[in-house]
Amino acid sequence: MPTAIELAKQFQVSLVGDGSLALGGLASLERAQAGQISFLSNPLYRQQASDCAAGALILSQADLDFLQANPNASTTKRAYFVSQNPYATFARMAQHFAKASAPKYAPGIHPSAVVDPSVSIPSSCHIGPFVHIGPGVTLGERVVLLGTISITRNSSIASDTVIYPNVSIYSDCKIGERCIIHSGAVIGADGFGFAPDFSATGGE
Repeated sequence: MPTAIELAKQFQVSLVGDGSLALGGLASLERAQAGQISFLSNPLYRQQASDCAAGALILSQADLDFLQANPNASTTKRAYFVSQNPYATFARMAQHFAKASAPKYAPGIHPSAVVDPSVSIPSSCHIGPFVHIGPGVTLGERVVLLGTISITRNSSIASDTVIYPNVSIYSDCKIGERCIIHSGAVIGADGFGFAPDFSATGGE
């Protein structure tokens, strides 16, 4: 688990308190425990932040000054990350911990996958069972296709994108980097709009 000082350096915030404190995740003020991080971005929750059991808090300098002026047993043991934007810092730390705990998928192509001969798949990609990849499709590095996915002709998927099972991607679609597409999504389907034409020579 990262220590408080390591996180402070990584996210460029000031640290007040024990820099050696090991921190393993994030939680709300109500649920946070020792070894977890929470945040305070609204002064209305200062008392709740003061009483919470979090091992570390992300907060503004003004909120830190308030807690230090009104100490209790919890506030004196805690580490504090002082940020100009506590909510944004909390969000960035949440991304960091989510990435660290995310499943790791071994590169390779499942034997049941059907890949058009025109497609060159980078060796870093994970292609799961029953994936169908049509002609002209391009995949970036570290793309993960988890299974039962259909990608039709001339579509492209950029690096580090993860696509969960039972997704359909129609032809000529472009998926960017670091996207997450969840099960059941259909990309590139016909829209629902129509243009009425009431003239005698108009179309249907």
